[in-house]
Amino acid sequence: NKLLKFRFSQESVTDPSYGGKSFEDIPLIRELRRLHRDANKRQSVAPRSSNEERKWLTWSNYLEVIQILRTDLDELIEEFKVNPPSSSTIEGRSRKIATFY
Repeated sequence: NKLLKFRFSQESVTDPSYGGKSFEDIPLIRELRRLHRDANKRQSVAPRSSNEERKWLTWSNYLEVIQILRTDLDELIEEFKVNPPSSSTIEGRSRKIATFY
């Protein structure tokens, strides 16, 4: 929506200060607003798409997950102490992370 408004900002002559909606004179934006309204109406009456029961962990499950993560992290730390990565490996990982973002 914002991209379309940016794209058509020079072509729109609607003046919202006189009661009109901004960009109302651009058919593509009018259609996009209509589709958005329709989607919101359907969403308000649609059943939930996810099972709320499965979203939450019990406290005991949470503690179990934390313990597993701690064990994995301890193993990684020990491995790092015994066999630290070379600087080229670190640079390669940094590039991958920078490329991802």
